[in-house]
Amino acid sequence: TGVAIPDNNPIGVSDVIDFPDIGLAQKIGISVNVTNSKINFLVVSLIDPAGTEYVLHSKSGSGTVLKTTFPDPTKTVSGDLNTWLGKNPKGKWYLKVVDSDYLNNTTDGAIAGWSIDLQTLSSKKVQVKGDLIVTGTITNTALAAQIAAEVAKNVPSTRVMRWNMWSSYDQAYGWMNGNNSDMYGGVAPSTWGDGSGRAYQMNWDVEMMRTLFNKKLWFGNNAMVASNTWYNYSSTNSWHTGVLFRIKNTTASAVTWTPYFYATGRTDWSEFASVSLNGANNWQSPGNHGSNSTYAVGLSIPAGRTSTVIIIAGSDVDSGYRTNSLAFYNNSLILPSGLQYVDDLDTVTGNIANN
Repeated sequence: TGVAIPDNNPIGVSDVIDFPDIGLAQKIGISVNVTNSKINFLVVSLIDPAGTEYVLHSKSGSGTVLKTTFPDPTKTVSGDLNTWLGKNPKGKWYLKVVDSDYLNNTTDGAIAGWSIDLQTLSSKKVQVKGDLIVTGTITNTALAAQIAAEVAKNVPSTRVMRWNMWSSYDQAYGWMNGNNSDMYGGVAPSTWGDGSGRAYQMNWDVEMMRTLFNKKLWFGNNAMVASNTWYNYSSTNSWHTGVLFRIKNTTASAVTWTPYFYATGRTDWSEFASVSLNGANNWQSPGNHGSNSTYAVGLSIPAGRTSTVIIIAGSDVDSGYRTNSLAFYNNSLILPSGLQYVDDLDTVTGNIANN
């Protein structure tokens, strides 16, 4: 059914098809029918059940209608849909459309319709009465797929972030843990609470990171990391939540990942939300913001290496109570094609800004 496209909106709109279990794909086609005042300002992406993103159309062509089928006759901009051949496409498939041109800041066109077209090899039982004569080999691909699925159940997911939550101040005794920066990623509690501590200022030696980011969180396309409120005693009485991602770029070019997230922070009390990629000062919160504040930060993940992304949320404004919140939304934890999560903080050595 028709889904309106937000005009001039970087978040865009998504629609989902929950594909049933009908067997193994032998041929695949993604048919789209999208309308817009200028299709050359649209980016149309497909996200498969495994979380892989394929860019179908990116700011090209002319006219007001994009109506075609991928990958034949129209090739994808990035990603190979034929990797699904021989696999079971069961699960949720998302079509995402982003319009970057200004018309009226309301809506411009729609996803008029789209479909997943498959030729499949059935995984259902076939009954044979009488003689069955076979020339060649019968390969039980359905059984092989079932065995692989059972094995995969015992393999931990690599969709892992490291995280922790910490307070900076003990109301009775002062700065936490003797204000020892070694416990807090190389940034002292007094700096986190009163000195504008940000992610890029941390000591990126892996031992420092293991000390602070010692919890694992397995996640899907989105993640709620922290959502806490407490009575405020003073401006130093702050909480902070931090997450660490290890992301590998398997391609020969930089790939941009844009996490969308809610994050609290109060800059006039020197408690920032911040983002750092490999030790750089990529972003910090621009003012005082509560739990409803949303951000989208584009990160250019370098080619051919594993990178480290750290995102920190501070505490929000004082209204008798204060809040610390960090959550990821808009399916933005689905990495673009060419990027993959790596859970190697236990084994990597040295400075993780560099490797």
